[in-house]
Amino acid sequence: MLSSQWTRYGLLVHNMHSKFVLASGQPEYAYIRHVADNDNGWAEQLTARIGAGVKRRRTELGLSAQAVADRTSELGHPIGRGAIARLETGARGMVEVAELFVLSEALETSPVALLWFDAPDTPTAYLPGYESYAGDGFLWTIGERPPSTNSDRGTPGESERQFARLGALRRLIDARRALVRLSQSRHPSRSGQQRVEVDMTTLYTELERAEEEAIAHGWTVRRNG
Repeated sequence: MLSSQWTRYGLLVHNMHSKFVLASGQPEYAYIRHVADNDNGWAEQLTARIGAGVKRRRTELGLSAQAVADRTSELGHPIGRGAIARLETGARGMVEVAELFVLSEALETSPVALLWFDAPDTPTAYLPGYESYAGDGFLWTIGERPPSTNSDRGTPGESERQFARLGALRRLIDARRALVRLSQSRHPSRSGQQRVEVDMTTLYTELERAEEEAIAHGWTVRRNG
């Protein structure tokens, strides 16, 4: 039986039948790596977490399960009321990626919000056997940080390279958003924002630099001009 004690600085886990290895982490989250023989129902727990997020969001919107089912039908990927009810009660063992996407749109939110609805400080395991916080899972899911599993598996340095690649994409998206905000600031009556003066040359230079970086990292970039 797994027992655990959460402290301000991390998780102390006790299990006589398992081996525990200290795992490195970011300063805001320190935790223990739990090495187990199997996932101990982790996949089902992750599905139950999504179900809890669906129920919470559905309740916030004041929708019935049937209303959510109707919305999924309108979106082109029907999910029955019974399937939604079983997901919310934890009776389903898995949820498809397509279902997660469609439910997120039907509930006017994002897949990340359904999965990590109780971030940042709820204890959870976002990988099999790795006790951490929902905030860690959220940051990993959106590409803000690699998983702190302190594992020697895989290609050395590959995790860091992949997250650098995600960072390049993020900077490109941010540069494009900055130009959208510029356009809105030039048409305050349309955007509802106050008109501001912005250095267009600087923004376009930053965009060009971000595009080149994203292309170098293998992203598909359609450049204007």
